[in-house]
Amino acid sequence: MKNVIMRALTVTGISFTFLFAAGIWGKSRLNALGNTNLLEAGILGTVLILISLTYSLRKRYWKVGKIKIWLRAHEITALSGTVICVGHTGIRTYNITGWLAVLLLMILCGSGVIGRYIYMELGREVAQVKKQDIGKPENEKNDELLGQIQWWRNRFQIWRKLHIPLTELFLAVLLIHVIGTAFYGGW
Repeated sequence: MKNVIMRALTVTGISFTFLFAAGIWGKSRLNALGNTNLLEAGILGTVLILISLTYSLRKRYWKVGKIKIWLRAHEITALSGTVICVGHTGIRTYNITGWLAVLLLMILCGSGVIGRYIYMELGREVAQVKKQDIGKPENEKNDELLGQIQWWRNRFQIWRKLHIPLTELFLAVLLIHVIGTAFYGGW
């Protein structure tokens, strides 16, 4: 259990380091290019994040392809979009919706990494139970392992109850940011 938490925190820390580096890169590009705001990077990052949402559509409505491939694509596009969007900001923004969008995006990224580790650990526990319980009668099944599976399932459900509303909040703030930038920024 401690191993899983430590791995999740380590990967989250590494992810935030990359996000911070992307912001520093964006800031250096701002200084090198003058008055540009890396609008193209913001558009690309947003498109990647929106593409990552097709995973949710796949789970609920489309029954096309393997779910593991869709999950991997979701992870890659969401993380890539996050890094590009943080690079777009250059660790600076001139409006509250920009700050809020970046903050929510970074929280979502960290949440996604933690969710991935919970999901992986749940899979390991299920595989371990299947391996140990092959050929055993129902009354000899390992109750301790079944309890661990239930514990991980509960954690996963709690994570989903946080991750999904945070995603919806982020999308609302992103929409406000894009409309405000288009209206006031003079695209």
